[in-house]
Amino acid sequence: EHEKVLRATADLENYKKRTRREHEDAIHRALGNMLSDFLPVGDNLDRALAAMPANSDPQLAKGLEMVRGEFFSALARHGIKPIVSVGVVFDPNLHDALQQVDTPDFAPGVVMMEYEKGYLRGERLLRAARVVVAGPGSTGAPPDPNAGEAN
Repeated sequence: EHEKVLRATADLENYKKRTRREHEDAIHRALGNMLSDFLPVGDNLDRALAAMPANSDPQLAKGLEMVRGEFFSALARHGIKPIVSVGVVFDPNLHDALQQVDTPDFAPGVVMMEYEKGYLRGERLLRAARVVVAGPGSTGAPPDPNAGEAN
């Protein structure tokens, strides 16, 4: 009789854990689907700021920078943060390598350029960063092991 109670208790705990995990997975999938429509907005804000000529209207640049900041602050309030990519060792769990290029600026296997930011929600990947990785003939210094810490 005591074993039946223990087994039923264990089954109930397993059910609770499984239900909690399934619920979190459903939220993560729904959020990922929604963000696939919104994250390109952040990409385009970054591209617009990078492409602004030096002699452009400073108010326009300031406005774009404010909108960009608001966008990324909204993501951060919901636990979504960009992945630090440039200068860190390529990680296939976080990065999608588009190509490898030899460079004197980075060590082999280090991300040297980011085409598209990647994002995490907590520790879970929402979108991999699309990157260019330093090739095997690269001659740069190894990355700082703390480079990925600052977000």
